[in-house]
Amino acid sequence: MHIDNVSIGKNIRSKRKANNLTLETLAEKCNMSINFLGNIERGTDTPSLKSLLNICNALNVNADSILLENLNVYDGNIDYQKSIDEEVNSMTAEQQGKVYKMIKTLQEF
Repeated sequence: MHIDNVSIGKNIRSKRKANNLTLETLAEKCNMSINFLGNIERGTDTPSLKSLLNICNALNVNADSILLENLNVYDGNIDYQKSIDEEVNSMTAEQQGKVYKMIKTLQEF
């Protein structure tokens, strides 16, 4: 199985920016060097499981949202999942909260 480090890095960068965090701030929260985190975001370094979990915890996201393109568990809905994830990642935390409330409301119907 090929691991797509570029997509992992792109997802991390997108979530970092959505949280209004600088590379320096996230690196500090994860107890890693700015250079290493930058390399992860560019896809030139592969994070260890521990590093990946530190990043996910610092960003307050699930690992599957970072690894989405590397997972084979979404059946035919991967296009929807990826599109939704990309849209939500570009939103502010407040906008994400509103989307979450809308989804919960839709699930009631």
